[in-house]
Amino acid sequence: MLRHHAIERMIRLALSHALAGVLARQIELQSFSAEQRFRALLRRSPHILHLVPHKYLASYLGIDPTNFSKFLGSIKI
Repeated sequence: MLRHHAIERMIRLALSHALAGVLARQIELQSFSAEQRFRALLRRSPHILHLVPHKYLASYLGIDPTNFSKFLGSIKI
């Protein structure tokens, strides 16, 4: 990296984007309600509902699977 500044810049940018994503996730988990986290997930990745089982998505959001099902039924997708 000392000899190739373009590689150093690429790695630094990738790390800063990754850390920004981690920080945004932590803020979301600590300050959003369960419904807000669910809505944010749907806004960010609506296709994920068809790819990942709902119990794993509920765990990712930090909510109970039954509440996840209620949100899924009450919120228009």
